Amino acid sequence: DDTESFGCRAIPEDRAAAMLPHIPGGRLGKPNDIASTVFFLASQDAAFINGDIINVNGGQQFGR
Repeated sequence: DDTESFGCRAIPEDRAAAMLPHIPGGRLGKPNDIASTVFFLASQDAAFINGDIINVNGGQQFGR
């Protein structure tokens, strides 16, 4: 499991299956999805991004 090293519990399969239709990205997020975003924000490529909220959720806030 990708989250075991972070001390997180896996989402039960029935709950994950219920969530998937509401995630346009088509999958549950992984720790690397967050890590990649943090790495980008810490880089010079994000130097002009200020005071914004970046939702790393596969588009879940929009639904299908």
